[in-house]
Amino acid sequence: MLVTVKLIGLTGMPGSGKNAAHKVAAELRIPVISMGDIVRKEAERLGLPLTCEVLGGVALSMRAEGQDAIAKRVQKQIAKLLKLNPPPSAILIDGIRSIEEWKYFRRVHKKITLVSIVASPKTRFARLVKRKRSDDCDNWTFFENRDLREILLGIGGVIALADYTIVNESTLEDLHKNLLNVFKKILEEDC
Repeated sequence: MLVTVKLIGLTGMPGSGKNAAHKVAAELRIPVISMGDIVRKEAERLGLPLTCEVLGGVALSMRAEGQDAIAKRVQKQIAKLLKLNPPPSAILIDGIRSIEEWKYFRRVHKKITLVSIVASPKTRFARLVKRKRSDDCDNWTFFENRDLREILLGIGGVIALADYTIVNESTLEDLHKNLLNVFKKILEEDC
């Protein structure tokens, strides 16, 4: 299925600042599909608590069906967006964690532009402790274990393949400005 919509894939370790991209996407009228939300919905469907450990287990269980299992569920949401009249000019996919997921989107859509947000472990941990989402780790050992799980899924390879990398060690305003600049560049690129 060849489409004219621009796919923007977002990747980064937990606490790197990916959620800030949702606000920027909204400003640019780019719909967002979160791979993490798909995992959270599956956990809710199973009646499980939305903790870091549980969601990690659910994500691994889903990927046991195939490393692109979550990407295939995202594709169903993309297909719905493409039926809109008019369809969006771009879609942001938040939370690509493996080469297989990236390859899946390339196979289906021919092109996906990857944006990586990176920050040091110390910075990311402080953000997660402050954010206090139910699946955030407020214990350094749990945080390290979560990072290791993400690395084992292959997120490092996806980060390395990014077309754009944003270092997020400064303010939220700086991140917002950098994301806005990158997203505008992507929207202006030829397909």
